[in-house]
This record gives sequence, structure tokens and C-alpha cells, in this order.
Amino acid sequence: MKQRVICIIKAHLLAFVQRFWQNGRVSKHNSDWFLPPLLWRQLQARSAATPDWRANCLQTLVHLVWPAHLPENTPPSDLTLTDDPLLLALAEWVAGVTDIWARLQRLALLSELLASQPQRKQTGLYYTPPRLARYLAETSLRPLWQGPHKVLHCLDPACGSGMFLWALFQTVWDWGLGAISNLKQREKLSFEWISALRGCDLDPQALEVARIGFVCFWQHCFPGRPMPQPRLHCGDALAASESGQLQLADWLADQPPLDLLLSNPPYLGEKNHRAVFEPLRQGPWAADYRGRGDLYYYFFYLALKLGQPQTLAGLLTPSYFLSASGAAHLRQRLLHDSSLLQLIDFQSLRLFPGAQGQHNAFTLLRCAPPDPAHQVALRRALHPRARSRQLQASDLDALDQQAPDYRPQHALFQGRTALMLSQASEAVAAQLQQLEQQAEPLGTYFSVSQGIVSGADRLSAQQQKAHGIVCAPGSGIFVINPDESTRLEGALRQAGLDPADWLRPWFKNSDIQPFAVNTCPRYQLLYLHRGVQTLPAVLEAHLQPFYPVLARRREVMQGRLPWWQLQWPRQPGRFTGPKLVLPQRAESVRAAYTALPWYASADVYFIQPRSAAASSGWQLELLELWLNSPLVSQWFYHRGKRKGALLELYQQPLSQVPLPRIAPAQQRRLQQWLRGGLPERSQRGEAAYQAQLTQMLKQYLMLE
Repeated sequence: MKQRVICIIKAHLLAFVQRFWQNGRVSKHNSDWFLPPLLWRQLQARSAATPDWRANCLQTLVHLVWPAHLPENTPPSDLTLTDDPLLLALAEWVAGVTDIWARLQRLALLSELLASQPQRKQTGLYYTPPRLARYLAETSLRPLWQGPHKVLHCLDPACGSGMFLWALFQTVWDWGLGAISNLKQREKLSFEWISALRGCDLDPQALEVARIGFVCFWQHCFPGRPMPQPRLHCGDALAASESGQLQLADWLADQPPLDLLLSNPPYLGEKNHRAVFEPLRQGPWAADYRGRGDLYYYFFYLALKLGQPQTLAGLLTPSYFLSASGAAHLRQRLLHDSSLLQLIDFQSLRLFPGAQGQHNAFTLLRCAPPDPAHQVALRRALHPRARSRQLQASDLDALDQQAPDYRPQHALFQGRTALMLSQASEAVAAQLQQLEQQAEPLGTYFSVSQGIVSGADRLSAQQQKAHGIVCAPGSGIFVINPDESTRLEGALRQAGLDPADWLRPWFKNSDIQPFAVNTCPRYQLLYLHRGVQTLPAVLEAHLQPFYPVLARRREVMQGRLPWWQLQWPRQPGRFTGPKLVLPQRAESVRAAYTALPWYASADVYFIQPRSAAASSGWQLELLELWLNSPLVSQWFYHRGKRKGALLELYQQPLSQVPLPRIAPAQQRRLQQWLRGGLPERSQRGEAAYQAQLTQMLKQYLMLE
């Protein structure tokens, strides 16, 4: 009986894992988009083995699904693929729905899935799910809509397989175009609407899917009639021409002015893609280039460059630009050069299956400076503390029913760096403004630095498989567990070496709580810093099996350090002296003081006093109280950097935390107060403790 129960549990767990694995890559909120797991695995295997298979696959699928709808001049497909069992199964899946738009959406999904996960991550391309594309198309068209007889000229500068272009036309069709009783009038207006759609993309196969979609629609609704063509341009929307002008602007020059630009641009950070950003340093983007940005920033600039005063632009992007320090210039441009109409923060809703770390926003703006009394409609899909989950149709319905929060545009941009969407109340905003006026940045008196980057903490399964390493996945390289530590300590003693000279206590960011750190390390760090000139044989024997991993680190390959040293060991004093430690990300600020040796990775930040701290009246114990106060958490939430519901406690935001100036007369009272101690949280409760702490800090720091 016991074995039977275990087998049932295993079967349920396996089914759950399979569904989780599948739903991480295929949209869960629309059942029409669910690709059967067996078909998914076969598709991924074929795409990985034959990268060039994608173009022939899509072309053949079109011929298999719509042989009667294609015009005579459509080029023939590779007939050798029509007997492929996988293609026949995919064609059956695409044809499994009768609605033509649903079929085209399934074909668009395949266009994305045929690109491997590394390719998608490298290019930052995640196509918009159809239900979301339709919702955003309706949101963008509504302010411009004057009925189907008023044709609007729309552009998607990163259109992919045409999901937004299809959604725009489908919206117009449902809003009245398809209900026009006069067939000739309906055909004439449909021809004009499709001809007014424009798209640009780097992927010719995706553009062909977009074109085929409109071809099939036309053959379905108006068979045998002269066919319109949406204007599609294969190229880089941000590229400059030889004359230094924008290529896309040259392509649009002989066409009517744009009414709407709607896009889901690629998400690509500059940090690991410098070659992509190098052309943006000059030419049409030189004035807006600031470095440390993301490629989608330039699609905001593109909208402002291409748009006329009447043009609307809707961009679906990560919400990171609302508070990122690298987007300060973008926010200033939006504040002064655009009139924001709507800002939808999707919070922790996962919009794109397969993408990691999603926090997205939709910005709808008019490409003209705002009037002094201009109001912005703010919407939020979820509570900031809500757990991450896949977008559902009910979420979009709730957004439609939600009463928007209207704010003056000038009030939406707050602080020195024009942070957006803080949604602070007037009282909180006034308090934060008072605090900033009476304060110095934390970096004036304290240094903020990152923890250690070893380059190889422990052996991953991928590294073990790639290099044929005999050690099991999870084996410690520089970071070792208790069993590994015991063996290595014994080997060091046997060699006449003191383990304390080589091993250090290693902690995680989860070991940090407000006012308290864990002092019993679960791991040890093999601390091979720059001062170690020669590697003892016993340590070389430990590291030698991992040589293929260690030798492939960037600094080793560039000849900057020996293969056996830590990548960035930092200065030892950072970890041994008195300090505050904070996790890199948390829902609220968690700062803790420790004077013990405390080593940690780069996801922990260390704060230590500068020489100027002594004369300022600030010391680590007082700073610990200040950082853990609700007032500072409010400042971080409304003035700092956020990723969804999490605060980003990085070096720059921490260095900018305001420290109120302490008058000399207050310094002695503060020192006495600190020596007297504070009430125990266990006795008063966390909420009461924090409330009293905030009141005392306000009083002593003269913030009343």
C-alpha cells in the first residue's frame, strides 16, 4: 500500500513538473495557444538540431493549412517537407481551430517557438500574446477612434510576426468595419485600413508570417478581389542611413503622417550587448545616448522623433525605466516632450511565457509637450505585494473596470531624477521632500560596496556535462559545504597549514534580517585573494578537477589573474571590520550591524564609515536604526529603485539615501540614546517597535 501511495505521488509530481515546464514557455492564459507537450519537445529538438529549418517549416505549414486561400503568385514550398510527420502534426494543431485569427495566432506562436531559448534571450524578442495585443490595441485606438470610415495610419517598428498589426485590424473589424452592410464599401475600407498598416522588423521569416496573415484574411473574406498589402520593411528601426538620418524615417517619408505607433520592442540591456549599442553613440541617437541603458529606451525616442503632435505612441516595455538610474534622461524627455495619456503597471503579472524576471508596463503618450494642467491616467494590475503569476483574461477585465487614478503630469515625475509611478500620498511626498532638503547623501559619510564574485562558487550540472568533470553537480569549488570543509581542513593540517589562513565563514543574503545577522555559517569560502602568490599543493589538488571551469573565466582568459584565484576577492577589511550588511533585493530595507568576520557574495552590500562620518554625528549603530526605519523604506519605495514589489538595494540607491544633518547639540543626546538601548521587539511587537523607532528618529533628527 505504501509503495502504491508513493507511485501515485510521484506521478502527480511528474505531471505538475511537466505542466510547469511547458507553461513556462507557452501561454497559459489562452488555451488556444497551448501546444501539446510531446509536440513541444519534438519541435525544440528539431529546431536545435536544424536551425535553418524554421523558414521552410513556416512556409510549408502555410501551404498545408491554407492551400485554397493563397494567391497564385505565392512561391511554392519545399515539397520534401510536406511528408514530415512533425510538420503534419503541427499543421493539424494549427488547423484545429476554425476561426482564421486563432489559426494565425497559432502560426505566430510557432514562429516564436522555432527560435531557440538562447536566441530569444540574445535578441530580447518575446512576441506579444494575442489576448494582450488585442487589449492594448483597443486601449491605443480608443482616443483616436472616429469610426471605421476614418482610416488611421499605424506603425509597429518591431512587429515580429505581426501580432499588433493583426490586433489593430481585428479591433477595427469588430468595432464596425465588418458590420458595414454594403459589400463594396466594406471591401474598399478594408483595403484602405490594411494598406495603412506599416511594420518593420529584422526577421524576414516573421515578416512573411505577418504578410501571409493578411493574405489569408483577404482570401477568406474577399476571394478573387485585388489584394492590399500592409507596408512591411525588413531592417533595423533604429539604424541610420549613410546620410546620418534614420533609415525608417526615409522609408516613411513619402507616406501619410502617423496616427499611432504601437509596439512591444526588444528587451536588451547594454551590459552584455555592447556591440548592439555601439552604433547608437552617434548619428540620430547621439543626443539621447547616456550609456547603461536598455534598447527599448530608444523606441521611446523613436516615437518622439517620428511622431507629429497628433501622433499617439503605445509601448509595452519592462517597468524598470520608471525608477532605473540609467533611464533618468528618458524620464526627463517624457516629462517635457510628451503628454502621457495612460500608464498601466502590470506589477508581477507574467505577460510573456518563457521570459525571466518580468515586471512590465504599458505607456500611452501623445508626441507633443504637455499642457500645464495635463492629467495622466494611472492603472495598476495587481497590488504591489501580490505574488507573481501568469496573466489571465480576468486581469484585463479588471483593468477595464478599474477607475483610473488621475495625476497631473508634473506630479507624476518626482525627485531629482524624475522617478515615475511612486504613487505617494501628498503627506508622504511632502515628508520625503522635506527629508531630501535637510539631508546629505549616505555616500558622503559611508562607503557602499559589493561582496565577493568568485566566478565559480559550486559546480553546476551544465558545467559538469559540458566539460566532462568527474565530480558530482553541486560540488564545492570556492564555496564548500560542511563535509567538504571538514575534508579540506584535515588535508590542510596534514600538510602543515592552518585552515584559518585559507578558509573564511561564508553567508547568504537570506542570513540578514533587520538588526540581526546569522553568525553560524553554513558554508566556508576558499579565500584565494590577490595577496596569495603561490597555491599550496593540497589546494591545487582540490581545484584541479574544476580547471576547465576556472580557466574559462574572463579575467583568466585575458591573463589578468591565475586560474586558481577568486575573480573579484575585494579588500579583506570589507569583511572583517565593523559594517552594516544588506541584501541586494528585499521587500523592505533589511540592514544589520556586525563586527564579526562576515564574507558574502555580490548579492550582499557592505556599508562602512568614511573619515567624514566622525564629525557628522553618524555612526554605524545609528545608521542601522535609520535604514531599518519605515521612513527610509518609504523613501526607497518612492524615490529609490524597484523591480516589481522588491526594492533594489544596490550601491547607487544606497549611496543616495538621505541622511539628515545632525546639529552638534543633538550628537551628544543621540549617543546617550543609543547607549541606553531600545525596547525589545519581542516585548512590544514589530509594528509598535517600528512606530516608536520612527517617532524617536524624527524627534532626535529634527524632522518634526
